[in-house]
Amino acid sequence: MNDEYETKGFIIYGKEIESQLSLLSDADGARFIRAIFAYENRGEELIQPDESLLYGLFFCYRQTSERNRARYKEVSEKRRQAALKRKKGLNTNEGR
Repeated sequence: MNDEYETKGFIIYGKEIESQLSLLSDADGARFIRAIFAYENRGEELIQPDESLLYGLFFCYRQTSERNRARYKEVSEKRRQAALKRKKGLNTNEGR
C-alpha cells in the first residue's frame, strides 16, 4: 500500500458533495461515495473515464483531495521541523 494513502481520515465538503450527488441517481450516488472511499483509503480509482458524468464529478473530487493532501503534508512537515527546532533548543539549554 502506498504510504500516501495511509491516513486516518479525509475531508468531504458537505455542500460540494451534496450538489454533486443531486446530479446522480441513487445507484450512481452510492457508486460515487464508494469510489471516494476507495480512492482515499487505497488510492484506487473505481470510476472509469468512459462513465462521463461520474468520472467528471470524481475528477473534481480527486483534484480537491489531492490539493488537501499536499497541503496537509506541507503543514505537517513545517510542524515537524518546528518541533525538532524546539527540541534542539531545549537540549542546548539543559546544560546551563
